[in-house]
Amino acid sequence: MTVPRRLLLAAVVGLVVAGCRSVSTAVSDGSVTVTSGAGVLRLENGSALPVNYFLLAGDAVPLIDWAPCAGPGCPVIPAHGTVTVPHGQVAGLSASTTEVITYWWHWMPDWKGGFLPDSIRALVTPL
Repeated sequence: MTVPRRLLLAAVVGLVVAGCRSVSTAVSDGSVTVTSGAGVLRLENGSALPVNYFLLAGDAVPLIDWAPCAGPGCPVIPAHGTVTVPHGQVAGLSASTTEVITYWWHWMPDWKGGFLPDSIRALVTPL
């Protein structure tokens, strides 16, 4: 029994498309790099200072009101370190989410003995 060429071609194209979905995608701003692949986000801090972060599904941005948490007691990527976060831990993630926004910042002391973010940056990573 021979397989028609059209069916064989369709099968090959389907495998290629399915394989492309598992390819990891990396986005960087020079200090922080976010890589998405295999159901996780890998956050890399290339700076000499620790970084706080917040992960939010792109389609949830207009729905969620959040405030940054600053200091060592908040989600942190150590200086020159890496953190791996499962997609399921991204705030607002749904089956239709196509991108994740990684908000990140360095912290600085405030006048009350706590911490404040210096400035909030954002990286948009396709899933």
